[in-house]
Amino acid sequence: MRKLKAAIFISGRGSNLESLIKSTTKKNSLVDICLVISNNPSAKGLIIANKKKVPAIYTVPKKNFEKKVSKYLKDIDVICLAGFMQILSKKFISKYQQEMTPLTS
Repeated sequence: MRKLKAAIFISGRGSNLESLIKSTTKKNSLVDICLVISNNPSAKGLIIANKKKVPAIYTVPKKNFEKKVSKYLKDIDVICLAGFMQILSKKFISKYQQEMTPLTS
């Protein structure tokens, strides 16, 4: 069975990201984290992604964020908002509604 390709959106220290990465290393995991996206170039979660060898990007300003990240989401099955602190537009949410999964702790 093919694993779902996931992109994780973060803004901060990456504690949720770390837990998600750990859970995907389990044998029965159905998800492969393929990309970490941040709106904050200082997010500590980017360091975690780098250490775990997960490709990561960040982009600012907010005005161009959605347009820039959309090109990276073409093959993504799941988008997880893990401590992501930027408000996404209705247009972006509508476009990726099926792929989005909010993470709450």
